[in-house]
Amino acid sequence: MSYWLTMGVLTIFMCICIKTESSMALKFLKPASLMALILSVFFFTTTPHSLSYFALLCGLALSVFAQIREVSGNQNKRGQLICFALVSLCYSVMFWIQVDKVSWVVPVILLAFSIILFFLLLPLFDGFVIPAAVIGIIVWQLSWAAGEVWKLHHTWSHFTGFIGSLFLALSALIWVIHHFKSSFRYSNYLFLVAYFASQTLITSSIIF
Repeated sequence: MSYWLTMGVLTIFMCICIKTESSMALKFLKPASLMALILSVFFFTTTPHSLSYFALLCGLALSVFAQIREVSGNQNKRGQLICFALVSLCYSVMFWIQVDKVSWVVPVILLAFSIILFFLLLPLFDGFVIPAAVIGIIVWQLSWAAGEVWKLHHTWSHFTGFIGSLFLALSALIWVIHHFKSSFRYSNYLFLVAYFASQTLITSSIIF
């Protein structure tokens, strides 16, 4: 309970910082929230020192690195996409390690939806078509892996991991629309909530 309460409170504080335009507080809270997740992995995980454990830590560490670069103003859109891809790959490794066998139901459904969404958003990318396609493939196989783990074990923690992977994809979609087309009402809030909810849910699939 303390895990969910802590991450929920931190996310609310970040939303308040966006509302009040408290940029300095937001710059602190973003990496601090991710550091809280890393500490949770160290203190609460039930399977320490497994390959999935280290893959998760790598993903969270890269997320912290990306947030520090972002708040310091040293990262452009392409750099943010690269960091997002690397983080997603780490989480993919975390899930694929837990998969014993695969089925084609989950990936086919996710792939069909991803292709439709990609072509709908194609006019937004403006020179970033290849990076966007790569991100799409990475997010697709991440969701596939998380879905296979949930399908295999049918536990609440693995379900949260699958939902977390979908939230990560949603955060990428909101980010693309916000930065490549135009911001829309509450886009900052939606991106922040989706991104940190995805990190929280994916992390919970390992520590609980």
